[in-house]
Amino acid sequence: MRNHRIYTETPLAVATTVVLPAAASHHLLRVLRCRDHEPVTLFNGHGGSYRGRLVSASAHPAKVEILEFEPEPAPPALLITLGLGISRSVHMDYAVQKSVELGVHALAPLHTQRSNVKLDRQRRQTRMEHWQKTIIHACEQCGRNTLPALSAPSDLQDWVAADRDAARFIFVPTAGQALSQIAAINGREVRVLVGPEGGFTDKEQETAVTHGFVPITLGPRTLRTETATVAALAALQVLWGDLC
Repeated sequence: MRNHRIYTETPLAVATTVVLPAAASHHLLRVLRCRDHEPVTLFNGHGGSYRGRLVSASAHPAKVEILEFEPEPAPPALLITLGLGISRSVHMDYAVQKSVELGVHALAPLHTQRSNVKLDRQRRQTRMEHWQKTIIHACEQCGRNTLPALSAPSDLQDWVAADRDAARFIFVPTAGQALSQIAAINGREVRVLVGPEGGFTDKEQETAVTHGFVPITLGPRTLRTETATVAALAALQVLWGDLC
């Protein structure tokens, strides 16, 4: 039997019946087409998840009876903060979604010289809400119970100057070394910089290197921004994280 996972900001506790908000109810009843008494797992981003069952598929908003609490698994071995050059919608959405599935700890959309997307105040808010929904749906799908932090879009130069204690990598096709050539990293915090469509300018690369970012190649092929994001995170997780 299917076990649907739903994110909700509603407080959760065992032996209670939770009324889901409109959007979550719609997703559970209309999109997932959950049936009477089907298993439903709820999480609210505060750690762990709550197993329960749908009270009735015909009632709207949906009500879930919570039966038991499932503790959070062991914390991730690697805390990865991804600085991602803002790209066009479909490419950005894919990169955000897959980075969540690959265990990214925090996401930072970055304005860069070659970003094809310019965000005014209203559009910035709309995109932030959209990216947050993408993060939530990815967590529902992949089994994560804590949402990665999403920061407001910022300039690359400001972002690279922050948090100098973490290991820092910038992924560029022309770099002279690969991650496999890095012997080890200090600690468990990593900041990763991936460019938008068109990549980084020479000046942006120089700025990142000046602030301690190590240029890394992902191999002999030039990758799209969303592919580079997946490849970079997967490589980090294989070498020092919890993948494989």
